[in-house]
Amino acid sequence: MDPAHDVHHAALITTHGMILHRYASRLNDQALLREALEAHRRAWELPGLPEQHQVTMLCGLTAILTDLYSLVPGEPVTTIREAVRHGERALSLAATDDSAASFVLNELCRARRLLAATEDDADGLRAAIALADRALALDGSAAPVTLIAVQVERALAQGRLADLTHDRELLDVALAGLDRVVGSADARPAVRMRAALTQTALARAGGAAAMDRLAKAVDVLRLNVVSGPLWSDREHALRSYSLLTEEIISTGLAAGDPARTVELLEHSRGLLSEDAMDIRSDASRLEPALADQLRVVSAHLRALDARDRAIPQGIDRQQELDRKIAAERVELTARWTELRATVPEPAPLDLAAIAAEGPVVMVASVSSGAHALLLTGDHEPVRVLDLPELDFHTASERVLTFLTARHYATSDAYTLRVRLSAQAEVRETLAWLWECAAEPVLRALGLTSTPEDTWPRLWWCPLGFLGYLPWHAAGAGAGVLDRVISSYTASLRALDFVRRMPPSAGDGRTLIVSQSEPPSAAALHGVEAEVAALRTLLPDATLLAGSTATRANVLAALPGHASVHLACHAMTEVHAPGTSRLLLADHEAAPLTVADLAALHLTGRQLAMLSACSTSEVSPDLTDESLHLTGAFQLAGFRHVIGALWPVSDGVAGEVSRSFYGHLTGSGSHAPRTDDSARALHTAVRELRERYPATPTIWASYIHTGA
Repeated sequence: MDPAHDVHHAALITTHGMILHRYASRLNDQALLREALEAHRRAWELPGLPEQHQVTMLCGLTAILTDLYSLVPGEPVTTIREAVRHGERALSLAATDDSAASFVLNELCRARRLLAATEDDADGLRAAIALADRALALDGSAAPVTLIAVQVERALAQGRLADLTHDRELLDVALAGLDRVVGSADARPAVRMRAALTQTALARAGGAAAMDRLAKAVDVLRLNVVSGPLWSDREHALRSYSLLTEEIISTGLAAGDPARTVELLEHSRGLLSEDAMDIRSDASRLEPALADQLRVVSAHLRALDARDRAIPQGIDRQQELDRKIAAERVELTARWTELRATVPEPAPLDLAAIAAEGPVVMVASVSSGAHALLLTGDHEPVRVLDLPELDFHTASERVLTFLTARHYATSDAYTLRVRLSAQAEVRETLAWLWECAAEPVLRALGLTSTPEDTWPRLWWCPLGFLGYLPWHAAGAGAGVLDRVISSYTASLRALDFVRRMPPSAGDGRTLIVSQSEPPSAAALHGVEAEVAALRTLLPDATLLAGSTATRANVLAALPGHASVHLACHAMTEVHAPGTSRLLLADHEAAPLTVADLAALHLTGRQLAMLSACSTSEVSPDLTDESLHLTGAFQLAGFRHVIGALWPVSDGVAGEVSRSFYGHLTGSGSHAPRTDDSARALHTAVRELRERYPATPTIWASYIHTGA
């Protein structure tokens, strides 16, 4: 075979492997990573390749094998030993004074460090540090990005060696090196984030110094999310650093600073919608021309995100569209950053003011313990309530069991016996949640009995996987529903956002969107009766039904109405939450998605009642981002949103809607008093519980989010 052909063939295979490696690392996809590994191995086996190509392929093999060892639990140590062998071979073939040598040294340093750390091999760590020093000595010929990566690897090796040898001075050297990376303008945000988190892991000091380091890590995480050219890049950043929440909680509470703990939690959550939320909140205090420019750029960025999340699957197609979208987003982000620099920093959240209308409860279960952070509006901004029975192992197992039982209980695919058994499991979960967390929280807040007159309100803000649980429904028989009116918020900032919304700019009417027979989906036989009842209670409502309930018609009608009621199917895509959608007449060709709704800017909307399934279901690895239909309507500008945590039948949806609007309108005697939405839903759910006490999946799904 022609040697030139072999070289060309090897280059094609290697390029394909590099693309696979990129996507596999971003998605933490083990199968794709192994496919990339096989592509590199095929290229390496071609005969007669020039040394330059051999170095490239050996370096690629080293990187992929090292990623496999780092990312895949239980990967055998032989994988990282193979990575070291390939790295050493690449180094023996590379020129000693060019950029390729620095790249090889970095990859080999990383592999040697991981192997030595696994084997507690101090000499191996010293060898890794020596490799890093050799790479840094090539300052004149090495790429800046490689030198930054080498600095991180050296600090990791120094930190592990300091741990083995109890050498405090070496640890200080490692922390100082990471400081330089965190503050470097040459380092990519992802690398700065890795360095910041490594600092936090290595530093043994607690107190204010540890919190300052975490604050730096949070700032860099925010930079990662803002600067990511593609939506998947930003999601990947959040997934990669999801343990930051645990670090904040454990470090902050150990430091005895719950208020700063809450502040850092707030700064690290809801980042995918932060820009739009902040600008929409701040628009009233900005110079009109600047506010208009910010709104325009924000709308363009969100429209671009909608296009990004609609890219068809397939690496070749993704690669083509990724380039176009990334280039456009880089330009828009630069303009956004320029405009934002002229906006005064927003005032910090007033934790006492946030709790002025009722306590806010942030609850978390992490490996170091379970806690409720109570904001009560009194002289103590944040009180900490330890919840030992909500420990991480028990809570995570309970949530998995609950999700499984919920699925069996709500699906007609299973026998009545299976569904009844699953309902019993759901009831047991609600009783457990009451005993280990909800009741202690209410007791600590002084909410110990059923109110006789005015009902108090409370906002639940569960963190992480605890967001899957129906906190408002906790209890066995009596429970949270008998003590307080519950609402939910994804964050304190989101709650502040809806409370600062201006009065309605519409005509006060409600838009009813009805789709009982969407294409390619089961018919909703109860929708027509539901809509007929609502038209009696809301005689001035506008109706879009059947073939008129299209994406374009709904988007055109929303700005002219204060409220919207949606009686239709919803499709939740937990692994691609931006594409979750309402099943309208044209949903197959033109779906109305979370991305579309979140991009809207509807000033002064009041109520969105989503009489559809799973509209508040969260993505499993982005639980703190509120990427669902309920969150999208809130971000669009609705002060109150009613959604569902899991599927409900159209018959139950109709019952809840009739009861809810009956209480909201005084049985049709007046226009909807939307600020009573939480109270009206609470009453409707209690009525439903009274009728179906043994089947909590019927009455516990609906939640109120907002003011």
